[in-house]
Amino acid sequence: DLGKSSLKVVLDLNDFTTFNGFRDGSLMEDSYFNQEKYPELVYTGTSFEKVDEFTYKVKGNFKMLGVTEVVEVNLKRVILNGVDFIVGEGVIDRTIFGMSPSATEGNIVTFNYRVQVTI
Repeated sequence: DLGKSSLKVVLDLNDFTTFNGFRDGSLMEDSYFNQEKYPELVYTGTSFEKVDEFTYKVKGNFKMLGVTEVVEVNLKRVILNGVDFIVGEGVIDRTIFGMSPSATEGNIVTFNYRVQVTI
């Protein structure tokens, strides 16, 4: 029962990728993630709302650039070849974490994830 679970995701920025090496390098600089000062992103789920048998909305604290804000993500339990995964997506406004606004790049970022479940 995912509603009785806990969730904490720590993303070491060394493992972050957009699948574009040039873009990844520029994102680690001071004007974006400032990897030298803030080497990781952290999300800690604080409440789970069951949507259906396999789907949940999770509210939690997302910490980026030293700023913590409440972010809601969607997650779904998927079993693939006998292996349990949690897959999902969420949206953040990068400016609330201190990044400069940009009309050309956009401020709203959609992210997705897949995590293998250990029971």
